[in-house]
Amino acid sequence: MPALASIPRAYRLEYLLPAEPGDELVALAWRTAPDVFHFRLARRDGIDLFRGVFECLDEHDARAM
Repeated sequence: MPALASIPRAYRLEYLLPAEPGDELVALAWRTAPDVFHFRLARRDGIDLFRGVFECLDEHDARAM
């Protein structure tokens, strides 16, 4: 997908804890600005396992997402 490859972007990832066998996981994704997306993966008890932020550095391209 060449068009996607040309979009300037940045990722920030935090690997906090491993998921254990049998853990019930909850995923949540949300947008805080037209060009900023967040993702959270947590256990059902609220303990975060992973957090990430994705930013499109070209705001015009982000609006199309």
